[in-house]
This record gives sequence, structure tokens and C-alpha cells, in this order.
Amino acid sequence: MSTDPQTKAEFEIVETELSVAYVKYGGNSGDGQYFFAFSNQHIHVRNRRSLPPGCEGVVMRFRLGKHVPANFVITGLVSTNSMGNLLPESIYRSLDTQCRDIEVLNQATQPGIFNVGILVTDLNTGVLVFCDPQVVNSPGEGDNC
Repeated sequence: MSTDPQTKAEFEIVETELSVAYVKYGGNSGDGQYFFAFSNQHIHVRNRRSLPPGCEGVVMRFRLGKHVPANFVITGLVSTNSMGNLLPESIYRSLDTQCRDIEVLNQATQPGIFNVGILVTDLNTGVLVFCDPQVVNSPGEGDNC
């Protein structure tokens, strides 16, 4: 997959905003000192045939919200066994030079549930905050209904 933004026209884009905050106690990541939440906690990629003609998959874009302090940056993306739906070479950043977003191509060819981990670093403390939305692929959904 090319990192050239001009080629993105061949993909549907699903945007998911990420909120991250330092909370000291009671958080859900970073040893309980950080809290994260996604605008879409579950990303559901349905019937691949419902994508626009010529579309080769879905670009899942994860972006830190404008309200998230600048000391938080996205430093990477990892995944569990995605059954070949996500390829390592399809992970890239957009033109954002502030490390506030990251994208990955979901080919949406195999059904299943898998986790994607967005790695966020707090530049003030060096703490890695692991943020993990669930991705559900159901490429055959609705084919026979």
C-alpha cells in the first residue's frame, strides 16, 4: 500500500477519534494512571461488497482528539492475529507531522474479531499508554439475506 495520500481514493476511510488523559488513579491503561476512550469502541467492517466499486478495503484512521494535550503522541500500531486482514506494510501515518494519527488498511477479506493496539506515549513522563479498540470483520454479512 502506498503512503501517497492521492491513492487513498481507492479505499473507504473509517475515522476513529482517541481521547487520552492522565488521571493518576483509576485509569484503564499505563498502570492505571491513564484513561483512554475511542469515539467508536468497536469498529465493524461489514460486507466488503458494500464498499464503493474498485475499493480494495477500509483504511482505519486513528486520530488523537484536538482536546488531547500535545504531550501525547501516537508512536505505533500493533495487532493480534488479524487473519491476514492487516498487513504490516499497510501501517502508515498521514501527512500529520505531529504524530497525532496513524492509519492501517483493513482488507476485510476474512471474518473475525481482533484487537488493534494504538501505542501512545506521554512525552512528559515517557509512559507508554496502550489503547485497544476491537475490530470486527464480517465480510459476508447480509450476502444471503
